[in-house]
Amino acid sequence: MAIVPKKNPMPTQAPEVRAHNFQEVALGYTAEIAMEEAARCLNCKNQPCVGGCPVNIHIPEFISQVKVGNFEEAYQIINKTSSLPAVCGRVCPQESQCESKCTLEDTVRGTDLYIIDDVTNYSVEYTVCGHTNHKSPDDHFNDIKRVIAACAGKPNRITVIMPFLYESRQHRRLARESMDCAVMLQELTAMGVDNILT
Repeated sequence: MAIVPKKNPMPTQAPEVRAHNFQEVALGYTAEIAMEEAARCLNCKNQPCVGGCPVNIHIPEFISQVKVGNFEEAYQIINKTSSLPAVCGRVCPQESQCESKCTLEDTVRGTDLYIIDDVTNYSVEYTVCGHTNHKSPDDHFNDIKRVIAACAGKPNRITVIMPFLYESRQHRRLARESMDCAVMLQELTAMGVDNILT
């Protein structure tokens, strides 16, 4: 099941209808939409959502059960830490608690990722200890590697686009010398880059 980056809105009664009854305002998700929503969870290693929950519900565990349609097991997981899950589910302000801790707004999982960087652009500056430095090709290259590492192997295909090929000569770095172009390309390939366009 593909990840849907945007949250599905909760179906609710229309205001003119709910003004005349005492039924639930939120109608709840269908099983299919609940499973689609559960598929958005990245199952983060550090689980920031659990820290955002006042009763420390094991959110990724129950979401993983919802993802496969095992709603009874998901309920049992919630029931381990919350003695009133039905009440908490209705009154919990999840938007400001667990959901606000979630880092997922969009995802590269299952998509093609394109990284564009001009490694010879010396006009980009950064400041360290009050000194302004211009970005070297190595600095640009390290930024590319950080982006690839942050994706953690989730995209279908990674393409790195560099308008100018990395033109350095050193195989081994001494001080701030640049690495050899071939070594840089080997590192990108080892990190899972499928295509390199120059």
